[in-house]
Amino acid sequence: LQRYEGYVDAHRRAGLTIDPELTVPANFEVESAEAALGMLLERGIPFDGVFAASDLIGLGVIRCLLRAGVSVPGDVSVVGYDNLQLAAYSHPSLTTISQDMGKAGRIMVSKLLASGETGVMRSERLPTELIVRESCGLA
Repeated sequence: LQRYEGYVDAHRRAGLTIDPELTVPANFEVESAEAALGMLLERGIPFDGVFAASDLIGLGVIRCLLRAGVSVPGDVSVVGYDNLQLAAYSHPSLTTISQDMGKAGRIMVSKLLASGETGVMRSERLPTELIVRESCGLA
């Protein structure tokens, strides 16, 4: 949910609108991504990019696009999130957003221990980095 909210916020700050017809939900599984993208392709609405909420979704999107005869990144660029090692070895390799999950885990444990009995913790945004690979055509 936070990733989607970030996507919406980035569009808002850039003065861009989001076409709800191009937003399709998918669970964090390759098969779910393929089914969601299949529905999007059936709608026949042209699009030139997919921002997936995870690398697994992004990998499923690439597989589905290639099976449908769509060139990645020639026709559609794909970006995932998580920087899984697998993303670097797919073909084309998946452009991704990287976040230090080890640091995130350490911060979460620290906040949990500091929260005591209340269990109340403030959220914290961690820095991210765009790892450009072949799936967006800029590598």
